[in-house]
Amino acid sequence: MARQSSELTMEERLAFGLDRIDQILQGGIPKATCVSVSGPPGVGKSLLATHFLLEGLAKGEKCVYIHLNEPDSSIERMIRSFGFGNQLMEYQKKEALVIRGLESDIFSKRLTEIPDRLSEGKYSRVVIDGFNVMIADMDNASFRNNMRSFLEKLKEKERTSLIVSEMDNHNLSNFEKMFLYGVDGIIFLHFMRFGHDLQRTLFIPKMRFTKLEDCEPAFSISEKGIEILRS
Repeated sequence: MARQSSELTMEERLAFGLDRIDQILQGGIPKATCVSVSGPPGVGKSLLATHFLLEGLAKGEKCVYIHLNEPDSSIERMIRSFGFGNQLMEYQKKEALVIRGLESDIFSKRLTEIPDRLSEGKYSRVVIDGFNVMIADMDNASFRNNMRSFLEKLKEKERTSLIVSEMDNHNLSNFEKMFLYGVDGIIFLHFMRFGHDLQRTLFIPKMRFTKLEDCEPAFSISEKGIEILRS
């Protein structure tokens, strides 16, 4: 029988450490789920994902950040550009955080091997960034055959994963729709124009075991990271 949202305790959810987002999620993302974070370039997808990792690291959890389209050196430069980047790199020095850049042209052909590699460490929070290059490189048959197995294996050993992709949320390809159908939760980040101003917003249309609010809060990016704006 499917569990109801009211049956999940706070210990069964993983928070972002961003009060308004955690409130919308009734405390955080349910454990052992795979959640898509998508949106256009520069909207804050990777920043949101690193908030998720930082919250886990602060609680003593072991975490991993994988990027499928960047070398390790570029990933570290990106992380250090965040206001809390140096703090994340300190966790890497302590081996609480693992940062890896993987060659997408290799791993797109062996999709199910990524979770197998994760099994080598006891990670509770996983971020896989640049996943859109994986989707773009797959033909229809391989996508259907491998994606379900990939998502299920990611959830083994109580791992909770954010899968970050660059997508046009208003014009999804068939492969992207298939992927979003298979994940447990969806977080869309958008740019919205209000007159002459461009504003970032966040919308969560899907999250298992969670009664979601019908809202789309605006947020800004500062040296502290993501800050939800008052409505």
